[in-house]
Amino acid sequence: MHAVGSYTVIGAGGDMSDFQQIQRILEDLLIEEETTRDNEHKLGPGEIHEFLARMMYRRRSKFDPLWNTLIVAGMKDGEK
Repeated sequence: MHAVGSYTVIGAGGDMSDFQQIQRILEDLLIEEETTRDNEHKLGPGEIHEFLARMMYRRRSKFDPLWNTLIVAGMKDGEK
């Protein structure tokens, strides 16, 4: 389990080193979002899920997959 921002938690099964890489990628994403945006927008579970789905698909398509199964959970503004 790993907290991502203020609204999201991800859980993973599979290769631990790949999960640690996913954690680093998400931390970099959050830092980029906080430093490049002028407003108070925070990433919610929907945006995190979309990002992870696209990232995992892109890695699989390049035959360099991350060997994890992920679950994304959270709630932002009353939406799951």
